[in-house]
Amino acid sequence: NDTRHDQVLAAECMVLRNGNTLWRETMPARVYGPAENLAFTSRYRAPLFDEQTSLTFRVKLTDGSGAVLDTWDAPLTIFPRNQDFTLPTTAAMYDPDGTMTALLTSRGIKGLSFLEDLSDLRALKQLTVLWVNFDKAKLHARLWQQVLPVLRDFVTQGGTIILDSPPEFAWNDLPVKLNNGKGYAADGRLEITYDYNIAPHHPAMHQLSDDDFSLWGSDYYLAHRCFEIPQEGNVRPLLVAGTDRAGLTSSPLMELPCGQGAWIVSTLELVNKLAQEPRCAQLLQQIITAAHAPKNKLAKSVGLCVTPDTLRIMREVEIGRAHV
Repeated sequence: NDTRHDQVLAAECMVLRNGNTLWRETMPARVYGPAENLAFTSRYRAPLFDEQTSLTFRVKLTDGSGAVLDTWDAPLTIFPRNQDFTLPTTAAMYDPDGTMTALLTSRGIKGLSFLEDLSDLRALKQLTVLWVNFDKAKLHARLWQQVLPVLRDFVTQGGTIILDSPPEFAWNDLPVKLNNGKGYAADGRLEITYDYNIAPHHPAMHQLSDDDFSLWGSDYYLAHRCFEIPQEGNVRPLLVAGTDRAGLTSSPLMELPCGQGAWIVSTLELVNKLAQEPRCAQLLQQIITAAHAPKNKLAKSVGLCVTPDTLRIMREVEIGRAHV
């Protein structure tokens, strides 16, 4: 009651689809004194839909006579639990114990291959994309060091590897060294509930807005760690995040081109919240589809027009030594 006198107020919540009311809940009328307020929780348990459906959540504030004093609308988008899309068979996930297979099957995601052994060279030669999860798939430091030369060769020859939630033992083994993003978590990590799409034209981020990267799941976290965006090296941040003091200087999703392929590093809760957050499945699909697309091959010869100082430096580091 934002008036200076007593007033009878009631509230009504409803969900509408194409103007038709699907659900309704009311808070009974009562007398409110000047500046008095009351909070209440209204929960709408959405039914299952076979396709993405747009609804409207509406709240009406009325007086004792039923006259409407104020109305507030918010859009609701309901996603089907069964995603029902097919990924390329030349994309694979590391899955030594079947955990990833069961998770993706539960969401209706098909087509993806699964690898039990990362050192299987014959299997890797058939792939264009490899997703390595360090959390659910339990890839440990010793195995990582054993398969690292094979993975590096896979990327150099044109493949893409997505490192999902890589632990600290893997940070220094990438083409660009990664550092922990500074935040306010107990051990200095940057935990985020919001981040921002800085690469909307990248095929992995196409048609995804900043609203899609906010408040995932019941605890709202998108990531429990971010990396500082490197100031040197070949790095493309796809999402940015940060703190009020430092600004948007960290990222939970970056692409590191290398040779004819690329590493994609993600700390997003994509796999952990695949059964909770609708956008996780869409982002997983777009990352893998974009990684599967043909990449530009490195040119065998490049013409450069440089100053004498630059030419001297290039010769010192043996770039184009025989031809510049």
